[in-house]
Amino acid sequence: IGCTFNDRVELIIVGLHSRHQNGIDFVKSKGELIATCIVSCEGYNEKMNGSEMLSYVGEGGLYGVKEGECPKDQKMEKGNLALKNSWKFGNDVRVVKGVKNGDSVSISSIRYVYDGLYMVVSCNALWHLVSLNLMFHFTLKRNPNPPFVPCHRFA
Repeated sequence: IGCTFNDRVELIIVGLHSRHQNGIDFVKSKGELIATCIVSCEGYNEKMNGSEMLSYVGEGGLYGVKEGECPKDQKMEKGNLALKNSWKFGNDVRVVKGVKNGDSVSISSIRYVYDGLYMVVSCNALWHLVSLNLMFHFTLKRNPNPPFVPCHRFA
């Protein structure tokens, strides 16, 4: 927890998050998609109730639209389905925070910080008040007792 990465490529290299653009990383396990890690960027997803809760907006729709296109409804597929299944099955999800470095808005000004394991505690479909498209909203809670991972030092 607290390890910092300069860009999304570094997250891929260390195996923390394998998707270059998508915010939700997932695997298929026993025929079901399961979320393994999310990247939560400032402005899209926000901390709630101090630092223990995270409000996360699903993939696609308003946040997956190119300039000039109309927002579309998010779909319960791929990463969104994986995050819903993580809620359904109660498995932990790694969270990486994308944090702006200074006032710049360029993608190169974002640094990524591993924030630990979270459990998905709710999954809701909501209508966006401005664009009127369907969006999925997930609430995650930090795991207060993450499993111990031994660190081996090599001489």
